[in-house]
Amino acid sequence: KIPETLLDLLKEYRVEIPMIQRDYSQGRQDDHTNTVRSNLLMDMKSAIIGKTSPLDLNFVYGKEKDKVFIPLDGQQRLTTLFLLHIFAFNNDESKTEIFQKFTYDTRKSSRDFLQTLTNKRNVIFNSNLPPSEEIEDSEWFVSSWKYDPTIQSALVMLDAIKETFSDVDNLDKKLSDDSTVPLTFKFLEMNNLGME
Repeated sequence: KIPETLLDLLKEYRVEIPMIQRDYSQGRQDDHTNTVRSNLLMDMKSAIIGKTSPLDLNFVYGKEKDKVFIPLDGQQRLTTLFLLHIFAFNNDESKTEIFQKFTYDTRKSSRDFLQTLTNKRNVIFNSNLPPSEEIEDSEWFVSSWKYDPTIQSALVMLDAIKETFSDVDNLDKKLSDDSTVPLTFKFLEMNNLGME
């Protein structure tokens, strides 16, 4: 079956954001990005709670080699989906292994951060503090990570995700419900197209 959700994709592949990709940017703090982020999260929420029809996040394409999928387009959306899922499944330890299959090859700091985030997500999201504060105050946070634009952007997005979705009951079940499938994308694997 062709993956159409993040969980489908991670069941099938390890996802590595390649070095050639720019940093994750959907958490930047300029006016335009703030509006885009807010609109995207509200659109996702409406689809998840069934207020609007399922949201199609458009094409995600890249190449696959030895069960590793390298996205060439869709990196930003996949990262946002990943951050939403670790929030939704923060109390479900059984998902840790699958979430560890999502990684950034752009910088070692980004890769280490996402792995630690996955492992510590329960503590991070069950704190009374915004996720960014909980993370930056914790003993495992490396001070040099403050200079990694992907990590900075992820921290902003995690705060926005918690703020937007904390009132949604059973978010994990809604995201993994095969009958409604609220958030989907169109997956294209370049090797099959025969072009770079």
